[in-house]
Formats: sequence, C-alpha cells, structure tokens
Amino acid sequence: MNVLLTGSNGILGRAFLKKKPENWDLLGLDINQLDITQRLAVQEFVGDFNPELILNCAAYTQVDDCEKEKEHAFAVNGEGVGHLAEAARQIGAQMVHFSTDYIFDGSRKEPYSEEDSSAPINVYGASKWEGECRLRKHLDHYLLVRTQWLYGEGGSHFVKTILDLAQKKTVLKVVDDQWGSPTWTEDLVEGVLGLIQRGASG
Repeated sequence: MNVLLTGSNGILGRAFLKKKPENWDLLGLDINQLDITQRLAVQEFVGDFNPELILNCAAYTQVDDCEKEKEHAFAVNGEGVGHLAEAARQIGAQMVHFSTDYIFDGSRKEPYSEEDSSAPINVYGASKWEGECRLRKHLDHYLLVRTQWLYGEGGSHFVKTILDLAQKKTVLKVVDDQWGSPTWTEDLVEGVLGLIQRGASG
C-alpha cells in the first residue's frame, strides 16, 4: 500500500517510520520536500505519488510562538490540512490527521469526549480547530485523532526537558495548574495502526 507521511522529522513522524507495517510502501516527507501550505505543490505531489493513505503529522506545535506567528500557524495547522484533504479527495485516498486537546478551553472538570464543543483559547488551538474543520469540509471518510503531551525519540518534549533539567539542578520549578496524559509516540502509532486496520473513521 502506498502511504504518504508528512512531518516525517517530527517525533510522531519518526515513530511511524520506525513502526510501519511491512506491506506499506511509506514515503516520509518533511517541509523541505513538501510544504503543505502550498496548495498546488500538494495537489501535484499527491497526484503523482497516488497514495492510498495520507498520514498528516505535519504541524506547527510551538504553542507560545503561534501567538507571535498567527498567520503561519493557521497556514500550517489550518490551510495545510485542507490542502492535503482536498488532494486526498481528488484521488480517493484515506487520510489520518492528528489534532490536539488545545481545541478545548480546559474548563471541564472531567475528561473531554469527541462530542464536546470546541472552545480554543489560544492561536495554536484555534489553528488546529481550523484544520479539523477543513478536513471535514473536504472529506466524508477520514480518521481524526486528538492527542496530547507527546514524547518520543528525537525533538523536544516535556519528558526530555525534565530529564535534562534533573541532571543539572537539584530543585525543579514546574507549572502545577495543568493536567494531561503524556503519550509515548510509539504507543500512539500502534493504536492508530489498529484503527486503520479496522477501517475506523470519524
């Protein structure tokens, strides 16, 4: 099966490259090979490669920087998702897209469900919600996975930061008003592969 992976240099993309099934002909691309904000380039590349499945791991995930670079955040996390979804529709490909808990405002005292209303309170969350909306606009059948606090090989993440700081300092100061579920990228990949094999959508 021809599979196109965007964001291949990120920690989630690397996990897919490591765990890919043997029957996948997986092509991993990062921004240097395919900039998903460029609609025509996306359509041309997807049309030529003709994947049966597109895994979109490309994202602008620097939450604080998104506030300063709003236009870029929406270009990658919003418009870029739409470009991939539009190209997927044109060739009849399935698409898996990764979103975030940041589409919610965090005010609930219980875990969120898929049916809860979105209410992003920052640019990152709003841009990721825009991507979800564009995915649904272009495709009837897709797999949308919301995840959080990813950690894995390569890149920077909370777990690596704490481990590095623990080697240098005897006392660490960490925010104490956030709750989340640190998610090992390889566990996430295995779960998503199971969903793909079962033909899950939505």
